[in-house]
Amino acid sequence: MQLTSRPSSINIPLIFKLCSSPLLMFPPFLLVFALFFLCFSPISAQQLIIQLESAKKVEGQIYYALYNSVQSFQKEELALKKAVVPLQNLPLRIDLGQLPPGQYALAFFQDLNGNGRLDLNFFGIPTEPYGFSNDPKILAGPPSFKAASFSLKPKENKLIRIRLKNQ
Repeated sequence: MQLTSRPSSINIPLIFKLCSSPLLMFPPFLLVFALFFLCFSPISAQQLIIQLESAKKVEGQIYYALYNSVQSFQKEELALKKAVVPLQNLPLRIDLGQLPPGQYALAFFQDLNGNGRLDLNFFGIPTEPYGFSNDPKILAGPPSFKAASFSLKPKENKLIRIRLKNQ
């Protein structure tokens, strides 16, 4: 009896078939670079962070409002974002998240007595600490949007440092 060996049909695993793909014939470092770039590329958005660095008293709450136009500035109901944050330690960092590019202005005050509003004296001058972005000079009344505004450019992350007045 004569034994002849015949090649049996060999099932090539799927992984070997994939390795012959033209996509995977690139040098390995290019493939790794491409995957890294796709997975870890920065998001095309702007982020705004406010940082309160000093306060006479570390107590009460910080009220802030973010405005994006001359028409809405100083009108709380038209603020783009507004919130109340407890002041428990310094520096206080507030992340306003991602925003579209544009012109913005911030207004804020420290509510020391917990009544939810900026207290004023008989002449209309604030008796609690307050401030605006860009730290504009306050002579008679609040600053204009232009004086308090700053620009947020595409793919820019910005840190706004807050200095309270009337401390």
